[in-house]
Amino acid sequence: NENSALFNYKKSDSIVLKLKTKPEALYIEVQETGSKNVTTISSYFEGCIPVCIINLFPNLTLMFQQDVDKELLPWYSVQPNESIMYTWDDPSANRSLKWMLKGAKVSESTSLDVTKDEEKSFDIDVESGDSSEMFLLVEFNEELTENLVSVEEVGIGKPESHTHNEPITRGHWKSFIHELQRFVVFTNKEDVIDRINAADSVTQNFIEISLSLRSVGLSVVDNHRRREIAYLGVTQSGVIWQVAR
Repeated sequence: NENSALFNYKKSDSIVLKLKTKPEALYIEVQETGSKNVTTISSYFEGCIPVCIINLFPNLTLMFQQDVDKELLPWYSVQPNESIMYTWDDPSANRSLKWMLKGAKVSESTSLDVTKDEEKSFDIDVESGDSSEMFLLVEFNEELTENLVSVEEVGIGKPESHTHNEPITRGHWKSFIHELQRFVVFTNKEDVIDRINAADSVTQNFIEISLSLRSVGLSVVDNHRRREIAYLGVTQSGVIWQVAR
């Protein structure tokens, strides 16, 4: 038997659940329909993962975790010029991230809402950074997750070479959607953000349309006599059937 994190099946939602003992994921969709909820379970497909985190810093390791008040949730490590696909450790909790740069301090808030397009810049102080590792660290490897993707897939190209002796004092991050996938890119080069903004392949979502049909009607009309011949309607009964157990 395989186990995953708990999720709320009483409200409409779509989430990706990790299996605790296997490098696999399940896509869960919950829909509210009248007096019942329908839960659909399907296998992983491209674009269903909530976010892909990309670290383009040449010599700084990016750390992140789900932003909830739980001590046991792990921190995830993204090495320089690598990326990782992430889904929520606790789907029932707040769905946002907090991040840090290992061995450095940043000037801006480290809270990150991955549900919207956004970008920010921040100052970096490497010398005063906290080098302690008093957290549960998860180092991903290819055998366990198979989730490292090439930076070239995002269409922003490989980062330029950077000497480790050259200090980094400024950083940037941007959250955006490419095709079906949400990406968050961290970099020390402002031109990388400019190229993402200018790329035609970056999809900007401005409108969300939801269509819900609770009833359907079909009317047959005689145009010559100008009268309705027949009408067929499929509607809800108005009666809510419930079973108490």
